[in-house]
Amino acid sequence: MFCGRGLAGGLRALVVVGATGAGAGIGFVTALLIGRTFGPQDYGLFATLMATLALAVPLLSLGMDRLLLRYAARGAQQEVHQILGLSCRLVPVLCLALLPGLALWGSWAYGVDLLLTVLAGAWLPGMALYPIALGVFQARHRELAVAGWSLLAPVARLAAIGAAVVLGSSFAVFLGVFALAGLVVAGASLWVLLGYRSRLRTLRAAVAEGPQRVSGLRDRLIEGLPFAASAALFLVYYQIDVVMLAAMIETEAAGFYSVALLFLAAVYLPQQAFFQRFLLARIYRWWEQPGRVGRRLPQALAGVAPYAVVATVVLVAGAEYGVMLAFGDAYQAAVPVLAVLAWAVPFRLFAGTISAFLVTPDGIRSKVRAQLVVAVLNVLLNLWWIPALGITGAALATIVSEAVLLALYARAIRNVGVHWPALRRRPRPSARIG
Repeated sequence: MFCGRGLAGGLRALVVVGATGAGAGIGFVTALLIGRTFGPQDYGLFATLMATLALAVPLLSLGMDRLLLRYAARGAQQEVHQILGLSCRLVPVLCLALLPGLALWGSWAYGVDLLLTVLAGAWLPGMALYPIALGVFQARHRELAVAGWSLLAPVARLAAIGAAVVLGSSFAVFLGVFALAGLVVAGASLWVLLGYRSRLRTLRAAVAEGPQRVSGLRDRLIEGLPFAASAALFLVYYQIDVVMLAAMIETEAAGFYSVALLFLAAVYLPQQAFFQRFLLARIYRWWEQPGRVGRRLPQALAGVAPYAVVATVVLVAGAEYGVMLAFGDAYQAAVPVLAVLAWAVPFRLFAGTISAFLVTPDGIRSKVRAQLVVAVLNVLLNLWWIPALGITGAALATIVSEAVLLALYARAIRNVGVHWPALRRRPRPSARIG
């Protein structure tokens, strides 16, 4: 019986990780087609615009995806119903309010036509609502739906560049089709949220006795803010390098750096898919069971260790072959960047594993403090090293930031009550006398 349950759980995990891997593969092909079709300059602009949007998305989504999982793990359907309503109403309004400012800033900072920044910004509502809709499927333990949903956004983006390649379109026309794909993703996400909210409304446990209090909505926002801040700060030391390279050097340099990040993203994918897509809802439940996280976390770190070593060696040794094969000679400048960035992989994989378990209120606060320190450190290092070392300076800043973050996460997980098991030798049996 237990063997059957374990096998079924393993198959579900395999489906989720496989679909997430397929989505990342589609994303890689999409980036490859954009890079080869439009060249380093336009690809750099595209990567920079998307990185700029990504920095704003966590704050716009208000941490509702994680908050939804927390209350679903407790069986609090009334709170889940309220979170869904807040997501459907407030998140789209915030996106539409912020988009003009982002478009104007992007046009000024990168020296491009305002229309291009507006077209790229059409993805903003979809990027903010997409993870909340994913949280609905995770909360309901619908692994097949999680797998299918993981493919929606990558397929939409691939369809946009595919149409541009077939039609021989310009970069501006491609962004127009790309914007349409973003609106489709936003509409589908909103449909999922409204559908699940309507389903909860039919259950007595999910219907409030009277009108919801404003203070209740305010409490949800306050609870979700740490999750939003954590996700935003994470992107600061991951995506800010692209933005700063575009602003301080040129968008072409940002494109080379973004190509190197694509290979790192491929390496981080299995861990991200397993912890964030399949295991996350279970981690919330484990925190409700005393001592469970203390047993699971060391197992997770032990599983990550050999993968971290192999991935680093492969990236360092195969940097030139991988970049040349995928993107061609025009992206030769990305090769040394990837070879340097590869040394950040072990720090990121271990830190990412610990981070997945920092989901309690105390844990997320400790996580935010650690990320704030590292975000400031990363920006300062970029300001210092990019003018002196160029793209390599941004890569070195990333390595240092990842190492510091791992140390701070290890301290944070101890502060929330998870202690590393002491490695002690078993005492030898005393020799029998006589």
